[in-house]
Amino acid sequence: MASDLSPLSFSSVPQAALTHFPDSHAKHLIQVFDVPADRISSCTIMHDNEKLFNAILLYAALCPNPAKPNLARRFYINSSDPYVKGDDDKDVSPTRSHRSKHLHSRSIAPGKGERRAAAPVPKLKMDIGTTVVYWPPPEHLVPKFLTLNDNHEPYKLPDGMEDSINVHIMHYEVGTPQKSILQNDMSSLHVARVSTHHGDEALQVFLQGILQWSVDRSNPDHNGRKYNLYRFKVDSCGVGSWEEQGSRRGRPHESVLLREGQMGAILEDIEQFLHPDAKDWYIQHGLPHRRSFLFEGSPGTGKTSTIRVIAGQYSLSCCFLSMTNEKFSNQLLCDALSELPSNALLVLEDVDALFNADRTSASSSSLTFSGLLNVLDGVTSVEGLITIMTTNHANRLDPALIRGGRIDRRFCFTAPSEKELAALFRMFYEDAPEELVNQFVTEVAEWKKNGHEATVATLQQFFISFRGRSAEKCVEGLQVFLSEQPAATSAGETDSQTQK
Repeated sequence: MASDLSPLSFSSVPQAALTHFPDSHAKHLIQVFDVPADRISSCTIMHDNEKLFNAILLYAALCPNPAKPNLARRFYINSSDPYVKGDDDKDVSPTRSHRSKHLHSRSIAPGKGERRAAAPVPKLKMDIGTTVVYWPPPEHLVPKFLTLNDNHEPYKLPDGMEDSINVHIMHYEVGTPQKSILQNDMSSLHVARVSTHHGDEALQVFLQGILQWSVDRSNPDHNGRKYNLYRFKVDSCGVGSWEEQGSRRGRPHESVLLREGQMGAILEDIEQFLHPDAKDWYIQHGLPHRRSFLFEGSPGTGKTSTIRVIAGQYSLSCCFLSMTNEKFSNQLLCDALSELPSNALLVLEDVDALFNADRTSASSSSLTFSGLLNVLDGVTSVEGLITIMTTNHANRLDPALIRGGRIDRRFCFTAPSEKELAALFRMFYEDAPEELVNQFVTEVAEWKKNGHEATVATLQQFFISFRGRSAEKCVEGLQVFLSEQPAATSAGETDSQTQK
């Protein structure tokens, strides 16, 4: 998400002519803000930076002008959200879309080749294309699920900054319309110019906030944000491709019970990598811009749940890559990484089961250990990628696979301690008396001493079984539930099967 800011460049208004910014509008900005030209910070966003471009134009279309809050919005609405249906608005006309996917959907009809189906034609407001907005957003534009907590202030400005930022937004076209190669229409270069007199830091805060606002707006009324799930499929002919399996709801990080501070450390690391300044830092120091993690631990300890938290928290495309198909090869591995969806989080599950002790593939003769190492940190590795490997048996991993440079950080997922068991019980029975909490913790601890593994996944199933019943009834049924559990988790059981 934050990486969408990486190609942006900031400049003062007098220098903006280098990006086709008209001098007349530069002078207009000086009058609007009533400050010298060198006090104005500006940024140009091209329409190929789609997420940020659309977020800015949508916010401009919905946010009231601070000088005229009751004025009806007359501004370019972005080309994908929302669609304006019908012809009852006299101020709208069809847009020359800069993305062919907004105009047509393509599908393959069996035996008939490609078929083009008409899709809704987006509309745009045809007005002067400039407005002044303020940030943080007004209350009616804040997604409802962010306002449920009275102690939470969404999009709060950093300490030391003014309570509100005024931002001037101008949308315009550059150059003579040209015929598009991808579609039979005329298209111009669309540009959004964002300016403020509050300084470069304020402008950066606005751009980062507007991206998050766009994500929050598309995922209302729940705590776990959504993400898109992809799996790499290999057909009978040995041809592979990423298959989108729809949108999934992420896990709120509070719902995943890990060791104290572990979830915070993981999310902080991810957030630092996704920061807009991170890529420049990696380039400046001659380092490959990528980040990789190893999640190790028994099945059911929270590895997959944590991945769901990460994907949902940062709206990443969660891409699960399985290499156990007998037709999987080094070439398919390279193809999979070169064709990753945008904003990808790559997940390699159960890497301990991929290769034998002699480094031969456990399932396919066409997949080699050196081929996997090359895509992780060789010349074929992907820049800007976050990779998470999971394993149930870290001791079986080849040291070459997990050395520095291929794995940046390792996180061990364990069964909950007594303190964490008490916290887990409180998740489901917040107002339960302390003696019931202590009884639950004691009985589970005794059960663990007899050779059982009390993972969070197992205990979650216990609470699901007693859903809707009182805390007393729940604790009364604990012994019966525990007696039905196996003495140990099967070594072959995968984390994805047990921890949902």
